[in-house]
Amino acid sequence: MRSLFKLVKSLHPSEKRYVNLKLQSNKSNSLLHSYFETLQNQNEYDFEFIADKYSKTSPKVLKNSLRNLYSNVLKYLRSYNANSHDESVLADMLRDVRILQDKSMFDEAGKLNKRLLKQSSTLEYFYYEKEAIRNKWNLSHLKGELSHDFTDEIEESFSEVIEKELEISKININYRRAVTLYYEYFFYERKEETKQMLIKLADSIKNQGMARLKSAKSMMSSYEILAMGSIIQGDILAHHNVRKDQLKLLLTSEVFEKDYLSQLLVLSNLFTYLKSVKSIKILKDYMQYMKSYFLPLVEKNADGVLTEKYYDIYFQNQVHIQNWYLNNEVINQLLEEFKAVSKKEFKRNTLLLSRVYLSFAQLLILSGDYKQALRHLIEYQSLSLDKKNSTNFVDSELHLLMLYHLMGKQDVFDKGFETIKRKARIEVIAFNDDQNILFDVFHSIYKGEKLGTIDYNGKKSWLKIYIDVLSGISLKEAVKVQFDSSKFLHLPEEKTFMEWLKKI
Repeated sequence: MRSLFKLVKSLHPSEKRYVNLKLQSNKSNSLLHSYFETLQNQNEYDFEFIADKYSKTSPKVLKNSLRNLYSNVLKYLRSYNANSHDESVLADMLRDVRILQDKSMFDEAGKLNKRLLKQSSTLEYFYYEKEAIRNKWNLSHLKGELSHDFTDEIEESFSEVIEKELEISKININYRRAVTLYYEYFFYERKEETKQMLIKLADSIKNQGMARLKSAKSMMSSYEILAMGSIIQGDILAHHNVRKDQLKLLLTSEVFEKDYLSQLLVLSNLFTYLKSVKSIKILKDYMQYMKSYFLPLVEKNADGVLTEKYYDIYFQNQVHIQNWYLNNEVINQLLEEFKAVSKKEFKRNTLLLSRVYLSFAQLLILSGDYKQALRHLIEYQSLSLDKKNSTNFVDSELHLLMLYHLMGKQDVFDKGFETIKRKARIEVIAFNDDQNILFDVFHSIYKGEKLGTIDYNGKKSWLKIYIDVLSGISLKEAVKVQFDSSKFLHLPEEKTFMEWLKKI
């Protein structure tokens, strides 16, 4: 029952509390509750351990009980999430309309059905909208109030819904094709043919225009296709503008009113362009807006995916901002925030947690706080032991070497370099092009060779800084060159968009 173990370990704290209470509330479930607690305490699934612990129960009966527990956990999760999903609410309303209709309470059924029709139409749940239209005709039929005009009205309503459904279906076919092409290009092989096919799909959306679309869900999928098209062409400004239009839709359409995760992710996409053009003051404004809008939602839903993504985006971008300012007071404040958050919201997501540790380590090196940087690098590596061949882990190894060099720990540097060299030789790790450049410089230092001019024109600011420092430039000066606030772009149009956001 590895599936049961995975399900139990995936539960957010609030879900875990709810399932615990449900299992405890029924005496017949006392043994299931005990199994549930045992699984919670396991780091790896171990059936033999469970079998030994409950040795009075035969393995066959135990396996059946675990299957039963799996079904119960899923049932309780359905119950826990029932009130938080619009579709569940609509399903309950539809059942209630049918019950009232069967009881010949036609007026009551009609009133509730009117609400069902309005709500399902607004939220674009077309199955429930069609069922509500069907109920409307049936109720009129049962009350003996049918007319040709009324039936024509019903048929027209059906046609409008079916038209929207067909529109979404056609666009989603292209959306699925676009996503497939996107993944093929970026994660498998960068074929020009694949690129052109995706561009063609994006251009067809662009040429037809958004105004023709009747459905907000169609528009959402169309924006995603346009966004992928702009990314594959390397047009970050076009991508930025698409995401702004998409964010407007998410914040103004009732369909997406409660889709906070999509709102957050689309907002965070705007930050890429701002960082690329060094519009850091504007980025600060966006971050302030993000905090004011999403933090109250996060505090109400402290256990969810929304919370994890919010803090991931928040800390990653705040760290980036501080690369430019290196305000020790603000950095320490962020570190305290992160310390508090990592104990709760991030605790179960080691991937996000480790990534933030690495970002902070980079920032602390640049700020000259080597001791704290070392602690954060060690924390990152302890959380990433299963990803020792990843790009980020190799980055952390190189950061450590840089740190030992800056701290004047030559013996530790030499040992660390020998270890990395051995790992590379036996192909435990592999360097990308950027990492190779830095590794070669470290190799020269290890051999005691005098360094000549080292050219690096890549996109990694921290790498450029390290190379400058290793070439003899002071850390403070190297950082100042890379993060020069005089290069900030002000972008008045972004100010205008921010003003609009704050009014929503």
